[in-house]
Amino acid sequence: MYAELFTSTIRSKLLEKFFILNEAGSLRSLSSEFNISSNAIRLELKKLEKLDLIISIQEKNKKIYIANEKHPLHYDLSYFLRKCQSISKNKPIIIKRKIRKSKEIKHT
Repeated sequence: MYAELFTSTIRSKLLEKFFILNEAGSLRSLSSEFNISSNAIRLELKKLEKLDLIISIQEKNKKIYIANEKHPLHYDLSYFLRKCQSISKNKPIIIKRKIRKSKEIKHT
């Protein structure tokens, strides 16, 4: 399941949208939002739907995709993705601090 989940940048964008932002989207809206072909989005949505992480709801002539809150891993996955996002946001700051300290050491 890990290999299916984290190997694609498109998939990670979709996971962020569904599990961190708690938003829904149709194929066309996701394609235009991410500026990625609808076929690539469709393939990733299909994989996530197969894993039962997202569900689709038919509204008139559109399929709307949302996170499956009844999935046993929904809460844990959402928490994990939020944790990863907060770590990645702090990472550049840590690197800058290390660079500053090493420059201070060299100059003194």
